[in-house]
Amino acid sequence: MVNITSLLSELDRLSTHQVFGKVAAVQGLLVEVSGVQNNLSVGDRCNVVARDGRIVPCE
Repeated sequence: MVNITSLLSELDRLSTHQVFGKVAAVQGLLVEVSGVQNNLSVGDRCNVVARDGRIVPCE
């Protein structure tokens, strides 16, 4: 059995990074983003920050 403490410890060691872009279009639930410098893949998760500061989690 895996110890949950060791799993959490592993997660803390993962590096995080920030990628910035600009919302180019919205159609229904689809958000098109331009200007992203790094490659993103289908299923990657990100946060879209609205003009009023709300954070919208996206995949």
